[in-house]
Amino acid sequence: MGDYQNVDRHIHEYRGRTTVEDNHLHYYSGRTSRAIEYGDSHYHEYRGTTTTNDGHRHYYQGRTGPAIRTYRGHIHLMDGRTSIDDRHRHYYENETSGPLRPGRDRDRGRDRDWDRDRDWDRDRDWDRDRDWDRDRDWDRDRDWDRDRDWDRDRDRDRDRDWDRDRDRDRDRDWDRDRDRDRDRYRDSDKE
Repeated sequence: MGDYQNVDRHIHEYRGRTTVEDNHLHYYSGRTSRAIEYGDSHYHEYRGTTTTNDGHRHYYQGRTGPAIRTYRGHIHLMDGRTSIDDRHRHYYENETSGPLRPGRDRDRGRDRDWDRDRDWDRDRDWDRDRDWDRDRDWDRDRDWDRDRDWDRDRDRDRDRDWDRDRDRDRDRDWDRDRDRDRDRYRDSDKE
């Protein structure tokens, strides 16, 4: 790692295309994070969004392999898989460009863009998690309301049925007693 000047500050660009899945593919491109030391080498992190194709896009993120020396400096291999969108995912395999040194105007812009994209991804993930929590709470409340309503209706029906049966039994008993008393009275008049 000592052979690379400013190893903690350089970045790489990459571009490529995904595997063909569901009869289509996506293209992707971007730039890595600054170097992250690891043993006697280093790696970079990356993340991004593929192009939109077939009405959807995919997210990807990962970390490169260690540095591989070339006559112009070094490169990194990168491979991985995308997020599942539209019920499928794609795979990708690529290598980065040579190192881009900080200090150039275009590289400073890339670093700024990388930080902006990282913040955007963090905010997007936070929004996704917040929406997921909201939907989960909404589903829980909806299920709770449904169960509560079901219990209420079941109890109401049970009480209504119980009242109906009680009233029917009472009326039947009352009619039976009335008929028995009437018959008894009639029988006593005959004697």
